[in-house]
Amino acid sequence: MFFNILLKNWTKLFVIVLVLFAWGFLFSKIVKAQPVFRTANQATIAWDAPTTMEDGNALGAGDVLEYNVHLANFVTDPNKTNPTLVTPTPITATTHTITLGVEGKFIVGVSAHIVGTTDEKWSAIAWSDDANAVSGGEFGLQYFIRVSFPTGLRQP
Repeated sequence: MFFNILLKNWTKLFVIVLVLFAWGFLFSKIVKAQPVFRTANQATIAWDAPTTMEDGNALGAGDVLEYNVHLANFVTDPNKTNPTLVTPTPITATTHTITLGVEGKFIVGVSAHIVGTTDEKWSAIAWSDDANAVSGGEFGLQYFIRVSFPTGLRQP
C-alpha cells in the first residue's frame, strides 16, 4: 500500500525534495559564517608565497616577492573598502607580527608584488575571512581594553 501511494505521488515528492534542496543551497550561500576572532593585542600571521601569476603562468625563476599587510575593521568597514596598511614599507618575509593599538575586530589581509615592477602589479588582497584564501578556517583579530579590577575587598 505504501508503495502504491509512493508511485502515485512520486512527482509531488520529487518536487518537494527539489524545492527543499534548492532552498537549503540558496540559504547556505546567503548566510556567511562569521570568522573566529582571536583576542590579543598582538598576533603573528603567516602565508604561503604565490607561485604563479593571476593568469596561471609560473613566476620567473629570479622573481622576488614583497608583501603588504592590511587590516580592515570588521564592524565599521565590513566590505573592506578602506583598509589600513599595517606594513609601512613592503616586507619580503611570509610572516608578520601585528600589534593592535586600537580596540575593535579586524580582518587581516595580505597582498603580493614582484620587487621592481610597477604598482599596478600588486595582487588582490587575500583576506582572512575568505575561505578561498585561508588555511585552517576563516579568522580575525580582536582587541579590547578591560576595566581594571576592583580593589579594597573586605568583609563588611
